[in-house]
Amino acid sequence: MFGLVTDDRVFLKTDVQSREMFEKEGAAALRYRARDGTDVTMSYYELPERLYDEPEQAAKWAQTAHDVALRSPTAARKQRKSMTSASRPARRRGRP
Repeated sequence: MFGLVTDDRVFLKTDVQSREMFEKEGAAALRYRARDGTDVTMSYYELPERLYDEPEQAAKWAQTAHDVALRSPTAARKQRKSMTSASRPARRRGRP
């Protein structure tokens, strides 16, 4: 997942390198209050408002977020898992 929409706002996934371009634009991180009352800051930052009128630039920012998502530890685990399960023979269901 490289982006999400909440409250009519687009948020894109960031990492250490890409987060800087969002912060330079004054973009805010996605935050929410967890059930236990703690505030959680996610690695998703709001798409700068000016980019809604610049679709080519917005697409570049979305591509950067997509690249970040592909490099994420979660994506790497899922890829390893799918490769491992693909190399195993399929299990037969029911009686042998």
